[in-house]
Amino acid sequence: MLLSNAFIVIIGAGILSIGLFFAIRIIAILRKYSLARPWIVLSILISFFLLGYIFIALKFLNYDLMPNLRMESLVTAIFFFGAIFVLTLALLNRNLFAVALCVFSLYLPVRFLRATSITPFKQNPAEQISSVNQLCKC
Repeated sequence: MLLSNAFIVIIGAGILSIGLFFAIRIIAILRKYSLARPWIVLSILISFFLLGYIFIALKFLNYDLMPNLRMESLVTAIFFFGAIFVLTLALLNRNLFAVALCVFSLYLPVRFLRATSITPFKQNPAEQISSVNQLCKC
């Protein structure tokens, strides 16, 4: 049973490594625009999770790199950093959707624009830009 658990954890670590690879690529893109800081935090958290996965897999295989490290301490750390990870993802998604809404607000269907009190058919373009800017304030 412990061998199958170790195998599942190793597969999870591999999937996590792929996620870390893509996060690093996103950082390289966003660094040009000074938007990479939250993704750097996310990458650090992914790295902590990867270390946790490796320690758990080794414990399942009866290799104790840190014999004083108890399973309860490791699980506690994973839960704590998992909460920070979820908060970071929620903030990244909130920022992403806020920017996307700002960028595409002029191209959204009229029904949505009316629901958000942006009217696409105003005579004065300056008023149109002002209402988009009001919507984009977060």
